[in-house]
Amino acid sequence: MLASALAILSLQSATESVVIAPKFRDGVHFACEASFDAYVVDTAYFRGQPVAVSGSFTFYNWPDQSRVFIGMKLGVLAVENGGWRPPANAYVVNGYKTNLSEQRANIEAEDPNFRLYIYDFTGEETMNAMTRLSYEGVLNVAYTMEGGSMPTTFEVTLTDEQANQWAECTSALASRDQ
Repeated sequence: MLASALAILSLQSATESVVIAPKFRDGVHFACEASFDAYVVDTAYFRGQPVAVSGSFTFYNWPDQSRVFIGMKLGVLAVENGGWRPPANAYVVNGYKTNLSEQRANIEAEDPNFRLYIYDFTGEETMNAMTRLSYEGVLNVAYTMEGGSMPTTFEVTLTDEQANQWAECTSALASRDQ
């Protein structure tokens, strides 16, 4: 554990793993998920300590089209203090703009150590984030912890193959009912 903590300290921010996967409900494709684990040096909330951030960025389109949205789920683990904690808020960053104004809900996830943030999928910056994942393989994430307003930010980086998988999955989901 100490060796991995020291290795993390040498990193400013690094994506440890990313998995792109279609999700099915009752045999019907209803979501595309980019799940990730990243290591971040958090100077805003953990006094420069390394933290692990686990989460997902997901495009949902229920089979009856009653719910179409983007969800992001996050949990933060302080390496020194231990224990997962949910961020107070989270959003994506595209250059000098964010999709925070497009957030429609901020709720406890099924695991109380995580939170789920729901965004309007037609929002300009949310769509920009989806497009950047397909074409650039990049998702810039920002989170705040309880009582804070200055975010910690980090980049999730996909391989070219993963970016193509995301593009194929979201295209299939968007055109599923046509």
